[in-house]
Amino acid sequence: MSTFEKILGQHCGLAMVGIKAANLVCLKHKDFADIHGEICLLGEALSPAGIVLRVLDDNGNRILLLVYREKALEQRLREPDARRLLTRFGYPDGVGVDALIDRLSGGFRKGGGFPHEIGIFLGYPAEDVIGFIRNPDGCKMCGAWKVYGDVNKAKETFARYEKCSAAIKRRMDRGDDLKTIFAKAI
Repeated sequence: MSTFEKILGQHCGLAMVGIKAANLVCLKHKDFADIHGEICLLGEALSPAGIVLRVLDDNGNRILLLVYREKALEQRLREPDARRLLTRFGYPDGVGVDALIDRLSGGFRKGGGFPHEIGIFLGYPAEDVIGFIRNPDGCKMCGAWKVYGDVNKAKETFARYEKCSAAIKRRMDRGDDLKTIFAKAI
């Protein structure tokens, strides 16, 4: 398994298995001989399973790569709380996932850092995304994201994420590649 696959399995496995809407990983160009080639090859290998690797931003030094299962992200972005928040941020209503990701990607290119609404794409509860925008330091708990709302629900989700991540790591440690691990997941 390549270093690229190990990084993606570790940081994006929850999205590849489909229990999280999406994951974002930052990859430095200097760490890979041909990062775009690796993204393309792995993307093609995982595409039949509905897994997408999409470059959100490439500033020449690093790439921000969004990894998701199409159906899981589509479902997330159709939820009423997600639609309301994205509409509030100027996203068009009634468009597909690709158009929404295009709009998100444009937010990175404007040089303003991470658009706050990325939390919706990553599956964070809307109340936590709003809480972060209003008071970044006032969270009730930190885990896979900063929690401003339902701590008990977040703890359950974090525990599920940890259990799944451990299972993915065991498979990778056994030598299974990402296509073997995720091609038949969900």
